[in-house]
Amino acid sequence: MKKKILFMLINMNIGGTEKSLLNLLEVLPRKDFEITVLLLEEKGGFIDDLPNDINKIILEGFEDIKPIINQSPKERLLFLLKEKAYFKAFSFIFRHLYVKLSGNKNVFFNALLKNQREDPTYYDYAVAYAGPMELISYYIAHKVKAAHKLQWIHFDVEKIGFDTRFAGELYQHYSKLCIVSEEAKAKLSDKLPQLRERMVVQRNVISKKTLHQLAATDEEMLESKSGVTTIVTVGRLMAEKGQDLAVKAMKTLKEDGFEIKWYCLGDGNWRPHLEKLIADYGLEKEFMLLGNIKNPFPFVKRADIYVQPSRHEGYCMTLAEARYLERPIVTTNFTGAREQIIDGKTGLIVPVDHKALYKGIKRLIVDPQLRDAFILNLKKEQPDHSQVDGLFYSKKSRIGPEGEDLVEADAL
Repeated sequence: MKKKILFMLINMNIGGTEKSLLNLLEVLPRKDFEITVLLLEEKGGFIDDLPNDINKIILEGFEDIKPIINQSPKERLLFLLKEKAYFKAFSFIFRHLYVKLSGNKNVFFNALLKNQREDPTYYDYAVAYAGPMELISYYIAHKVKAAHKLQWIHFDVEKIGFDTRFAGELYQHYSKLCIVSEEAKAKLSDKLPQLRERMVVQRNVISKKTLHQLAATDEEMLESKSGVTTIVTVGRLMAEKGQDLAVKAMKTLKEDGFEIKWYCLGDGNWRPHLEKLIADYGLEKEFMLLGNIKNPFPFVKRADIYVQPSRHEGYCMTLAEARYLERPIVTTNFTGAREQIIDGKTGLIVPVDHKALYKGIKRLIVDPQLRDAFILNLKKEQPDHSQVDGLFYSKKSRIGPEGEDLVEADAL
């Protein structure tokens, strides 16, 4: 009999969490599993990439819940008063004060989801895949029936808003906490030592064969000119991804006389800020924001240097992809970076600082032999075989559905 698995996440925006789910769905054999994906919203650049042979469910009523989550308490209260919903406003004030004074968020989420019926299906595994995300963790914990519940942790819990007390209560409902790197696991363990025995490191799956197939194209994706160094960065445009550090490093490199074309793939709410920074530094011809591109791999494969300027990650998927596409890499020293790159052998790891980033890039530009050495060492690396289905099997499988080698990486 097939095992039933439920994965829950926010939407299918173009990002590392969503991409890692698609990779995971690709390698779970349908002869063994009946798979359901539950989304809060039916939207995103990857929505059409969900396989046709899985069940896709959209959470009913989320459009009514979303404003409550996104509004500040003051905004919510003013909205209710404007709508003359005085009883709701009074109830909201009471709940808000109770939660604030007691620290008990269960009251808030119980009220938020009171009209949500329990999922009638009994699953073998229910996975809160977009995590940490309190709403999804609470829903899986209280509205889904399953033999095993798994909580994925894609981010560095020291760098995001993470309520240790509430997480400690919620995660009691989960048999496994799947964290994407050893360093991220250590940080979560420090915050929740009582749940240490439930924590496992689970890097997300990438098929190296598929990655190289996606990167292979005869199309000239990037401007190629003798004496011009091509740099590529991939990631959502947001503060934690550090693209501002990249722009500042580019300014200094230009002042030093280096000819560079830097292509930044991805989109996000930081785009206006970055566009202004680029304009202020006069880098419109050198630093290009290309927006969301579903297949960034031809760009990465053709880069002279790949740069990952993040302030924090869980275990960076885009870094893993550049690594397996054998590009010379400069990366900042975020959580999980040293689990992927050997500094000075397969890439350069620098402090999270635009001056350090500049120095690392300059070192690779002026030393082509070092770039070649990094490429050669990356080619020699053997891929780590995925053990992800060890969570869903009693016996671990280490190859993909077509017998290909699988490598492990994380979410953007």
